[in-house]
Amino acid sequence: MEENIKESLVSVIVPVYNGALFLKDCIDSIVSQDYSHIEIILVDDDSEDNSLDLCNQLSVKYSNISVIHQTHAGLSAARNNGIKHSTGNYIMFIDCDDRLENMDLISGNMALFNKETDWIQYPIRKIFLDKNTSEVLCNQTGYIDSEQKYLENVLPLYRSTPINRSVCNKIFKRIIFDHVLFREGLLHEDSYFMLDICHYFYHGRLGNTGFYDYYIRSNGSINTSKRSFKWYSDYINMQLRYYQESKRMHLYENISLYNYLTIIGTLRVTHKDLKADDISDLISRVVSVAPSFREICRFAKIDHFQSVKLFVAHIIGLKTFLKLVRRL
Repeated sequence: MEENIKESLVSVIVPVYNGALFLKDCIDSIVSQDYSHIEIILVDDDSEDNSLDLCNQLSVKYSNISVIHQTHAGLSAARNNGIKHSTGNYIMFIDCDDRLENMDLISGNMALFNKETDWIQYPIRKIFLDKNTSEVLCNQTGYIDSEQKYLENVLPLYRSTPINRSVCNKIFKRIIFDHVLFREGLLHEDSYFMLDICHYFYHGRLGNTGFYDYYIRSNGSINTSKRSFKWYSDYINMQLRYYQESKRMHLYENISLYNYLTIIGTLRVTHKDLKADDISDLISRVVSVAPSFREICRFAKIDHFQSVKLFVAHIIGLKTFLKLVRRL
């Protein structure tokens, strides 16, 4: 190995925006880790509550916590700012309203690194607070040792994949961020990032030590509130990138065509939140990269039922097709 990984500094970056209610629990879950070489960087994104005061209090209490305050610029900018001020050879991200479960999460996953490994992934536990239920994702173990294997496991939009597109359940080698940073001004930044690194930093290991506890709250969060045109616009653009990348890589036909069906599924629900002109704009983007009739015919050998949907949309037009299926 190039270094003693057990002694390596891990920079834990925590973007904070109006997270005063949850921040202490988040930080408690980090400082209670049994891995001693940790620095915690809190990046306050111009919070409107008392988050910044709480960040400063925590930095006084714990010598390994530093605080950055920035003019409100969004999650990607906060993460990039944290990376800029970090000094660790390894970097991980935690949202301020989530927490790490298990004291050995960092030490157990750091132990999986070797010279070739770019990143380590550990399980996510989605906790639905209003239902008092939970769901575990990414509990598989194994190696990702080629770009092809990485893409086969990250590109499908239509199902859960072994490689989750979140950056919050991973530890990354710092060198990745010398080449790729988060795209600022975009929503769904994690999905963009995980595709941006695929051609160079695809060597990963899937571990099962600990949980990243991701809390699903219903108090006006993005999970329940009305979604904006920007939310849909960035989401559709991200989905189109995944669809086009799957076609470019000549992966199995079912990945690219199922991805296209997933995009249509997103368009189906836009009428709940958006005006007709905005929906037309999104549809025009999707139509511009629609699969050809030949591709649909090849897809019919894999999934006859779904290929009929694509064929009908191809014949009558996507806009008319969406109006039709909404009535069904």
